[in-house]
Amino acid sequence: MARITGAASHGGDQQPSLPTRLLRSHRPATDPAQRGPTDLGRAGLAYRLLRHLTVVVAAAWTVLADFPEATSTLLVRIVGASLVVAIDIVLIGDSPLRHRGPRLDPLLGMVALIGLGLINPSALVPVAVALTAGYLCFLGPTWVHAPAAVLQLGGTGLIGALSDQPEQLAALLPVMALADAAKVLGAQLVNMRLALADRRFASIIGETRAIAWTLQCGDGDSLRVTPNAVDLLGWEPGDWNLDGFVERITHRDDVGLIHKLIRQAATATSESEAVVRLRHADGSLRHFLVRVFPTPKDGSPTRGVLMDITRRALAETELKRFAEVTAHSPVGCVVLELPDPDDPSGLSLRFANPVALDTLSLTPERVAAGVSTSDLFRNASAELLQRFLADVARTGKPLAAERLSFPERSGAWFNIRGDRLSDGTLGVTFEDVTSAVRAEERLRHQALHDALTGLPNRTQLDEHLRDAIGEAASFNHTIALLLMDLTQFKQVNDAMGHRAGDQLLVAIADRLRSELADDFRVIVRLGGDEFALLTYPITGEEEAIDLARRTIGVLERPFEVDGIPLQSTANIGVAMCPDHATGAEALLKSADVAMYQAKRNGQPLEVYRTNRDRSSLRKVTLLGELRRAMAAGELALYYQPALDLRSGQITKVEALVRWHHRDHGLMLPVEFIETAEASGMIHPLTRWIIAEASRGANRMHDSGLDLRVAANLSVRNLQDPDLVSFFELLSRTDSFHAERLELEITETELMNDAVQAFEVLDRLRSIGLSVAVDDFGVGHSSLAYLKHLPLSHLKIDRGFVTTITSDPGDAAIVRSTIELAHNLGLTVTAEGAGDLETLMLLKDMGCDLVQGFFISEAVPFEQLAPLVDEVNEKVPEILRTGRLPEDTPPGVLVGNRVNPDREPSEAPIRAEPLPEGTGRALTAVANRALGHNDETIDLTTGSPASDDPRRAAMPARESPPVPERTDRPDPARPGTTNGSPPPA
Repeated sequence: MARITGAASHGGDQQPSLPTRLLRSHRPATDPAQRGPTDLGRAGLAYRLLRHLTVVVAAAWTVLADFPEATSTLLVRIVGASLVVAIDIVLIGDSPLRHRGPRLDPLLGMVALIGLGLINPSALVPVAVALTAGYLCFLGPTWVHAPAAVLQLGGTGLIGALSDQPEQLAALLPVMALADAAKVLGAQLVNMRLALADRRFASIIGETRAIAWTLQCGDGDSLRVTPNAVDLLGWEPGDWNLDGFVERITHRDDVGLIHKLIRQAATATSESEAVVRLRHADGSLRHFLVRVFPTPKDGSPTRGVLMDITRRALAETELKRFAEVTAHSPVGCVVLELPDPDDPSGLSLRFANPVALDTLSLTPERVAAGVSTSDLFRNASAELLQRFLADVARTGKPLAAERLSFPERSGAWFNIRGDRLSDGTLGVTFEDVTSAVRAEERLRHQALHDALTGLPNRTQLDEHLRDAIGEAASFNHTIALLLMDLTQFKQVNDAMGHRAGDQLLVAIADRLRSELADDFRVIVRLGGDEFALLTYPITGEEEAIDLARRTIGVLERPFEVDGIPLQSTANIGVAMCPDHATGAEALLKSADVAMYQAKRNGQPLEVYRTNRDRSSLRKVTLLGELRRAMAAGELALYYQPALDLRSGQITKVEALVRWHHRDHGLMLPVEFIETAEASGMIHPLTRWIIAEASRGANRMHDSGLDLRVAANLSVRNLQDPDLVSFFELLSRTDSFHAERLELEITETELMNDAVQAFEVLDRLRSIGLSVAVDDFGVGHSSLAYLKHLPLSHLKIDRGFVTTITSDPGDAAIVRSTIELAHNLGLTVTAEGAGDLETLMLLKDMGCDLVQGFFISEAVPFEQLAPLVDEVNEKVPEILRTGRLPEDTPPGVLVGNRVNPDREPSEAPIRAEPLPEGTGRALTAVANRALGHNDETIDLTTGSPASDDPRRAAMPARESPPVPERTDRPDPARPGTTNGSPPPA
């Protein structure tokens, strides 16, 4: 394909005959290729008239010519000529342009006349030759390949045959001229016909976006293309004639493919094709389908077609890319065909990627064969999916559905999206969200269930309570809520460890679930060792009590943990709706109050009673107010003296906290300490007390009172990891003097966790603090065990002291305790000495100190100095003589008792209110108590805090009257008569 030429004419170059040259001037000037169907019709009419004229002239010449060889008469000639004309008009009267091959009708007509003997053959030779020459010259371009030979036969050959007959030759010249003119006009008609066909072909080619081409191989290859090559590739037809043009516009990977097709065409018997990439004049690549037909054996050009398939190739590329993407996509993709938009049930599957095939349990072969969605989804669980697909088909809008399950994948969940595609099909994607659904279910289960036991938790109980209360209101039902607290769970944890405690809780939960599931709507673990049981409807209180007793009975059978049988009991509080409460929170509160009452009374169960709820409600209220009170400066320390029996002097005081409540007046620790311990407020409260006691000890020392101040710790304080750090920070301040403080902890609390207590107390002793055991004798310790603890003092419980004058057994216990404590290097304080006889007996037993209401009640700091002076003045003589002065009031050691009707000159020392909050208020109090100016300690955390400008000493405030307590035991400690305080 070395050279390219323009489009060729439809016939080869010919040397025109003499008649042709004579008639050349009669040819139309317009190119026949540019004429339309109307011009062609006109030319055809002219041709028929000219041809009939030629036949008539030839027939007339036959009649009139002088043929000596003719044997027929004039009449026979006329009849024969008429038959020739008739045959021409009847048999070939239509245009030869309507036929693909030559019409031989006039020749056949003349042959028939000769055969009948009507015409002398020799007479018809000139006519036959003339007609045949003209007709064959006309048909030559489409039927014969050598029209010049026919012209030579019709012209030169005939003239040579008649050269010896000049008259006949002259008479024949008009006939030959007319025949030649008919031939010329016929050739022009053929050219017009071929041009019209070319235009029609070009139109068809243009509509199909195809370029027709021919290639003539030989010396200087010739490639011709149709004009629409400009529209499809931007190159002019003349550009294709340039050397190497095709190679330049063909993608380098496809050049060899084109050459191969051309080579194969020379020997092929059928067409061949391939897809190649050709470069457009704008530089872009286009995809074309090259179709090559077999090369003709007669040397004609090789023909072919270039079809623009760029759009199809791009679509196929996109489809291939889509197939590759969907093949590796974790999302299922399907295409559904909808034959009838009004009938969504006729959807059929046309495409499915591998994920979809697996999800729907299909094979590619089955999809190719066609699968109806009605065949895919047959069971009732597919109705939702069918409706979804129907909605997409009906609306034609993108839709999404969550949590649909395919019947073929039981237990699997999918998020599905569907859309109507541009070709009318439905595109559907579905993503397997089973893992996410299961994770959500697990999270929801965790949010609504206890992680250890698997029972429902407080959140689920709230939901059940709301539903139950709503149902009770609608149907007049009665609801029973049981709150249960295990009584011996802490002992199991302490003795066997938390793992054993967890096993016990699981075992209890399993038994409750298995044996009480039919009795209760829901069984809940609230946390720790507390459970809740809800049931409804019930007939009334008796049925609720029966259910509570049944629950207790279920727990009475031992539980085995690590091969050890464990007994578990419980306290249960019962509350009912609407008898006791009409709301969920109120019902829970009522059951909690009843459970607390059961624990307090040592009973297995209690039913809620309104009159028992007031104190509990007040404690809850006080908890919130206690935080405010610490920041508002409503707390103060009172001091109760301890008398040295050897010297008769006050040598120590115990600091006891009081709350000057704005509504309830002076409140004792028994009214709020328990609440503080339960809520965790005991830690900041204890730090405040320690700081204030240290400050009080310094003030006593500065005023000439050489007294040690004792402050109480609770077991919760020993569990505080910041307690020791708090004291270490205090010890690094100049105003802190450890020798002036003593810490007291009850024997019971000390023995709850003796190992931890030893570690904490040992570190406190290393700071310089002394530690005393309070209420000794009511716990389970022994003096032999106490010798291992870092103790310096022991206080005998009042339960033994108050009866030593009447009970020899108690007297012997007290005497032995004093002697053993002295042997261990401990000093001893007896609590609860209520009269002079007991006081003197304790002195005789060698007791070091006594403390109680008989000596003095707890007084504010401002009343302490006068009290100490009076006691130090009068008591030595009393102890020496064993008699009280005559003017001493009953029940007291000395007569200078605090008068509740007298306003003290100075109120107890309290913290100033600080708006910043509890921590900063306590910080200010601690710094005032410790008297340091540089370092500030945050009592709520035990760590250094920023300096507070309000650390200076504050003026005293007026104190409310102190109530008279001469006629009853000091309620500082519940159940005592000697005024010994509880742990603060």
